[in-house]
Amino acid sequence: MKQVDYSALSEKELLAELLKSQNRSSRNSRIAAIAGVVIALVFCVAAAIVIPQASQALSKVDDLVAQADTLMTQADTVLAQTDAAMAQAEEAMGEVETAMKDAETALSQAQESLDKIDDMVEDVNFVVEQNERNLTEAMRKLNGIDFDTLNSSIKALYDVLAPIQNFFNRF
Repeated sequence: MKQVDYSALSEKELLAELLKSQNRSSRNSRIAAIAGVVIALVFCVAAAIVIPQASQALSKVDDLVAQADTLMTQADTVLAQTDAAMAQAEEAMGEVETAMKDAETALSQAQESLDKIDDMVEDVNFVVEQNERNLTEAMRKLNGIDFDTLNSSIKALYDVLAPIQNFFNRF
């Protein structure tokens, strides 16, 4: 634009310049208003397209967050159950260890008893062997006795003692 010296112009010229300036300003204002309306329309159209998609995306995100929350709750439940199962397993292992110690003690005592029984059987065998010798000796001696002679000796003793018995029975 060229610069105009407004002091050299007449009133009519000044009014004409003022009118031109206002027309330019009005035209620029209309262009700015139209541009504003076009920009507003572009934003509205963009908002009409983007907002439902963003809303759907946010809805999907909310669903995913809810699913993640559900999964976390389930994971917490599983962890609690796992902890409880581990505690029960540890308790069972303690009971098994106690039972194993008791079984070891019982086995040790049983082994000691078996050892004592073995010693006792050896002692009984020794006694039986000793008695077997004595019994064999006694049987040999009994077999050496003449029972017929013994019986006749007992009868003869009875015949001698019978009159003595009668004598003492009278008094």
